[in-house]
Amino acid sequence: GSHAYRDRAAERRALRGGFGLGPGQKNAGSDHDNDPTCIEDAKAEALNMSFGAGSYARRIMEGMGWKEGEALGSTTKGLTEPLQPTGNIGNAGLGWPQTRHR
Repeated sequence: GSHAYRDRAAERRALRGGFGLGPGQKNAGSDHDNDPTCIEDAKAEALNMSFGAGSYARRIMEGMGWKEGEALGSTTKGLTEPLQPTGNIGNAGLGWPQTRHR
């Protein structure tokens, strides 16, 4: 028999409302990333997720005898606060020099 081509992707777009963003895609039309309150909220959330109460890393460290406010190592004279990474600007990755803007 003769089978006509059926554009199922077009049917999905019509049903679900246009072209959505897929996983890992950035919304180019959004200025939401540069909002200072969003940046601060993101920093606080990232710190809490990475080392907040109940985080995997914190449980492992506490299981090895670490207590909040103590430094690591046998001399316990090291850093007592986690290093704070600098975020990216646009598409630049972590560690990108801040002085090299376009």
